[in-house]
Amino acid sequence: MNELVAPLWHHPRAPRYYALAGIIGLSLLLVLLESPQINFPANMNFKQLSCKDIRASYTTQAQPEAAQLDLLIPAHVLAQPLLEQLCGEAALQDAYSDIVVHWLPREQLTPETIYQQQFEVMWARDYQLAGLSPDYQLHYQALVALPTYRVLWFARQAIDRELLSTQRIGLLHDTFSRSGYQLPMQALSDLAVAPDSAQLRFYPSRQALVEALNKGEVAVIPDTNYSPLYQQREQYYQAELASNVSAGAWFVSRSVSNDAVLQVLQQRLSQLLESLG
Repeated sequence: MNELVAPLWHHPRAPRYYALAGIIGLSLLLVLLESPQINFPANMNFKQLSCKDIRASYTTQAQPEAAQLDLLIPAHVLAQPLLEQLCGEAALQDAYSDIVVHWLPREQLTPETIYQQQFEVMWARDYQLAGLSPDYQLHYQALVALPTYRVLWFARQAIDRELLSTQRIGLLHDTFSRSGYQLPMQALSDLAVAPDSAQLRFYPSRQALVEALNKGEVAVIPDTNYSPLYQQREQYYQAELASNVSAGAWFVSRSVSNDAVLQVLQQRLSQLLESLG
């Protein structure tokens, strides 16, 4: 880029060009200042995706006053695969105006989330819901139990006690995450690695963890057997942290009483992880 810019900078007519460019730039700025301001909705939310977002031709046979079907998932990567399972279902189109998938940090879930049944469907663990509301079963019931999974360390070099005791380790900045924080911290405590150790680095997402590992910011990170890293065994060393870890269940609000809707949800949610594999 410097090779392209330098000749223009030293051109004998450069001052004339710069003056002209300055006049044009000032004119554009004045036009922008005089133009009507665009007001975005104050409650615009970039943590959701709906059937209407991914299918411009999406239609529904529901009554005009029908509510939308709201689902809560733990990670945005599940949003589109989940909608692809649900958007074409006639029973859902008959009952709801749209299907909206949300993903929120776990700390944003409150007891009111349970009491008000803000989501018709949630992927959660029973202890998580019980922590929010001991009587959560008055409001939600398990619809589909999810399969167990494995938690593993991933690294670019052989994983042993010395590596885990001396090298930088990346973890999720989410103390509620079983695979990204809790189980790795349990393993590290056995190696006398304290939670506030300078050896630890915390990241906001799985993607950020993988990027940190690939850039060499950390030597090892935790993830699961559903991770893309697990499929790249020729590139990453692996060591098991835990097996048969409960992934929780899909919970459905007791306000959902339509048998056809419940049947479709149970079938499609059961197929989701299979389709991802």
